[in-house]
Amino acid sequence: LNYVFNSIETLQNRSDLLLLLLEEDFYLSPDALVFLSKMENEQAKLCPECLFFTLGNLEKSGRQFEKLGSKVSIAYWHARYNLGMTVSYSLWKLLVKYAEEFCNVDDYNWDWSLVYLVQQRLNYPRVMWSSATRLIHL
Repeated sequence: LNYVFNSIETLQNRSDLLLLLLEEDFYLSPDALVFLSKMENEQAKLCPECLFFTLGNLEKSGRQFEKLGSKVSIAYWHARYNLGMTVSYSLWKLLVKYAEEFCNVDDYNWDWSLVYLVQQRLNYPRVMWSSATRLIHL
């Protein structure tokens, strides 16, 4: 994240862009980026306080897609919402304030360091997530 937001010149100070965090074993649905754009466009109406968007959830069967495919849900962010999570420039600036704490948390994964910051420093921010997963962790 540090490299992306501080070293890629075209991305510096771009509050209008989202960084989508993906891993090599994630599979995105064909409409994932379109749905992410929809979530971003609906944020002001549905959840102006949301700091995160997430495309994935732990459901892998796809059974919920027909019923929930066009819906989003709102929750307090936790590590279970890290699949296909976005980071905005404004969120990055918040995280940078606590960089030393983030780096010194004795944890297993980066998302648990983020959980620590969310609970201790960011007052349990909200996440808007795709009710029907658009990302599968293979």
